Amino acid sequence: MTIKDLKPVDAHAKNMFEQVLEHLNTAVIYVDLNLRIKYLNPAAEMLFETGRRKAIGKKLLAMASLSDSLVQRMRQSLQEETQFIEREAKLGVNGHKRATVDCSCGPVYDQRNLQGLLLEFMPIDRQLKISREEHLIVQQTISKKLLRGLSHEIKNPLGGIRGAAQLLEQELDEEKYKEYTNIIIDEADRLKNLVDRMLGPSRVREKTRTNIPPETACKSIST
Repeated sequence: MTIKDLKPVDAHAKNMFEQVLEHLNTAVIYVDLNLRIKYLNPAAEMLFETGRRKAIGKKLLAMASLSDSLVQRMRQSLQEETQFIEREAKLGVNGHKRATVDCSCGPVYDQRNLQGLLLEFMPIDRQLKISREEHLIVQQTISKKLLRGLSHEIKNPLGGIRGAAQLLEQELDEEKYKEYTNIIIDEADRLKNLVDRMLGPSRVREKTRTNIPPETACKSIST
């Protein structure tokens, strides 16, 4: 049995149906009741790193490694004639992890008789990577906002402490006591600088013009 045995039965409709599958970017595989491959489209050939002639008749599990839960759900789908979708399933090919996929599965009938399963594999590694990067950006933005708010709460009291120490220093008559106010001022400045370094540069660096000797420029271009 090939893909041509699937409904619809009209010859023109069959041809159109097959052409649609051939041009899909999603990997589509048709397996029989024993999970032997009866058809796969070009996208599936690329995903599973195999040719159609080599794959037809081979068991799906001999061509790729799938999670136990996914295989169990396939067999359950055959028994109960139900559809399912498995999210973020791990797909291995030739003993190596090939991709993370969303897999949808549904029974296929010839007239009223169950003939097998139609499997659709959608690689989602790129989407997962984008999602992780977006999540990381959001977390970094939140961290920066929290850090800036925290630095504001720290620097304000430090400014008050430093100012009070300077006023106290002006009121003291004995020099030996001014040593203590100097320590307070120095430590307040040290903590402020530490907070500023944690926040990173607060302004864009200024650009300056630089004259490059002609011989240096020529040497850089030649290398």
